[in-house]
Amino acid sequence: METIRFTTRISKSGTIRVPKDSLLIDKDVEVYIKPAKKIENKQNKAMDFVNKWAGFMSDIDVDSAKFEHIMEKHK
Repeated sequence: METIRFTTRISKSGTIRVPKDSLLIDKDVEVYIKPAKKIENKQNKAMDFVNKWAGFMSDIDVDSAKFEHIMEKHK
């Protein structure tokens, strides 16, 4: 048995459109309807990012770490 999954919208009149290339046209089928989950596009603000990552490397002396890395790289 072949299963076809697709996303569509139910019209106000209750009609569901099936893809035209379906091999199940004019055949008896079982239909399961599952509402789609809404995906919220939450845009992060700059301050949210700063607050989240502030102090991430606070215990490390960044300048000396950069210097050591460059010295190791160019030996």
